[in-house]
Parts: sequence; C-alpha cells; structure tokens
Amino acid sequence: VPQVAPGEADVVYFVGCRSSFKRTEIAKSTYSVLNKLGIKVAFLNDERCCGRPLIDMGREDDAVTLLKHNVEQIKATGAKTVLCSCAECFHNLNIVEKYGIEKDFEAVHLSQFLAPLLKDKKLALKNDTKIAYHDPCYLGRHQDVYEDPRDVLESIDNSELVELPRNRKNAWCCGSGGGVQEGFPEYSQWIASERFEEVKYAGANLLVTACPGCKNNMWGVSRANRIDILDLAELVDSLL
Repeated sequence: VPQVAPGEADVVYFVGCRSSFKRTEIAKSTYSVLNKLGIKVAFLNDERCCGRPLIDMGREDDAVTLLKHNVEQIKATGAKTVLCSCAECFHNLNIVEKYGIEKDFEAVHLSQFLAPLLKDKKLALKNDTKIAYHDPCYLGRHQDVYEDPRDVLESIDNSELVELPRNRKNAWCCGSGGGVQEGFPEYSQWIASERFEEVKYAGANLLVTACPGCKNNMWGVSRANRIDILDLAELVDSLL
C-alpha cells in the first residue's frame, strides 16, 4: 500500500491486530472502500496493539504504554481523523484521555464515516436479501453507536434490514470480547450459536457486523448454519 505523506492524508486508518493478522479481508476491504470514495489514507509507521486485551487482563500500565505510543504515531501523521474498522480499537482510542493522554484527533468508526457519504449513493444487491445486523459490544454499549451502521445498511436497495430479537443496548454478545474466546473457547462458541438462533428466527440470510472480533468468533458458526457473515466494510466494498 503506498504511504501518503504526513499532512496530506484525509484520515489515518488504524488497522488493529485482528484485521492485520486474523481477518485481513476486513482491512483490505476498508482500504478499498476509502480508495473508491477518493479518501486519502495514511497508516502509522509503527502501529501497535490498541491495548484492549491488556486492559481486560488487568495490565493497565502496559496498555497505557501502547496507547501513548499510538497517539504519538497519530500526531506524527498530521491527520485529525483516525478511522477504525475495529470496534475495540475505536473504543480504546476514544478513552485515552481517561488515562491522562492528550489527543488532538477524532477517532471515528467506519460506520460513522460512511453513513453520510453513502446516504445519496445507489447501492444495490443482486438479489433480494434479508440482512440482520449484529451490534458489537464496544461499538454499541461502550460507545453508543447504533444507528450509523443501520443507516449504511438501509442505503442498500433491493434488501431488507431485519432486527434480531436482542439488539442495540440489549444485543447478545458475539462471545469474543474480554478474552472469552481465548480463555473459554467452548463457551465462546455456545454464545455465538445462541446468536445464530436469533438470526434464523429473524429470517435473515446475511449477518453483518462491524468488528473483526465479532466476525472472527461467529464465522465458524455461520458456516455450520449456512448463513453468510460479512463485516460492514466487506459488504460496502462489494457494492461500490
């Protein structure tokens, strides 16, 4: 990926660990979407983990060290908008001041960035599709971002957005966060399976989420239930 010179970028894309190493399709789709929309994207020269896993494990001091490093890297680019496709990274970059770290940028989630840009575009799926949206915990309950992802999905013609029984602040977790997927894999998969019972109940044939952790944990269950799962970035990229 060609690097944009400092000061010339519209946004910095903070990729995050999961999109860098596990769900690389989300990072590729996000970059592709931004390019198709004519957005100049910069990347950090030395991006490190956002620190969320360390905070979950109680190692707050080590997490703050990572946060300070990333904030300095962001400042070096000169960009005032940091874009995240990961809900956990988005949350962590929005709470740096809680740890005494000053910031002069705005961290936005991809859904927030896309919602106004796609409002008047005509996006259409090839066939009638019932889409269910899964609210990631760190995007919804932690940062109160519920409507922007839905606004993006509702901008797609020839599709229907259906709500899962538990949604928004009452949404059922995907089973990935807080180290559950790593520490209790069987329990994590049971949580994901419970979510797909709701997807089937809603009659959806496509589940869309907005966090690589959510997709990563629910991907196997989606295959078992023969229901597609996509990140918001992947879906938009396929339609632009």
